Amino acid sequence: MNLTSSVALGFSLLAVSAVIFATFAHKYDISRPILRQSFEDISSSKKIQLNDINGLKGNIISLQYNKSSMPAATISGKWQITEVLANNTHPIKPNFDFTSNFTLTRVDGLSSLKYQLREFKNFNNILTGKTAIINGSISLIPKSQKSEVNPNPKVDSVPLTIEIMNLKSIIIKIHSDLVKHYLGDRPIYETNTD
Repeated sequence: MNLTSSVALGFSLLAVSAVIFATFAHKYDISRPILRQSFEDISSSKKIQLNDINGLKGNIISLQYNKSSMPAATISGKWQITEVLANNTHPIKPNFDFTSNFTLTRVDGLSSLKYQLREFKNFNNILTGKTAIINGSISLIPKSQKSEVNPNPKVDSVPLTIEIMNLKSIIIKIHSDLVKHYLGDRPIYETNTD
């Protein structure tokens, strides 16, 4: 290595070290009005109320893994949460309905199966700041296509937890070994499109 290369390499290492140090040791100046406002908006965003949940809908975007922690299938589709007004004797504690249509596709693309989540029974709703939790049970309904028959039977009364964070990110946790056998062990992740 010649002198010019050594000097260039030394200068480059010094510059990279300075950037890394500045990145991690820097304290952000939020005294400027535009920065202060954006940080305040993040820290004081409004808490979720039960009426905020009514009408939420969005896309399912989830990756399921096999027992070796390798990607096994994708789950994609649509979901919706609506308030059930009929027979609602407790206006302070609304009753929600959750429905979903989705397709589970193996990562190799060789097979795909369609499912519906229907017949939701809402047990309770919990609000904790920017997170809402809806607990209940639901039916997993396999749908057949003309070219492919879904071999899985309908499963009724599957315990289900829906976590809604900041009205943007949704996690569906299905608590049934049989359904986990159909869909995988991981929660299903979704986004709000509103």
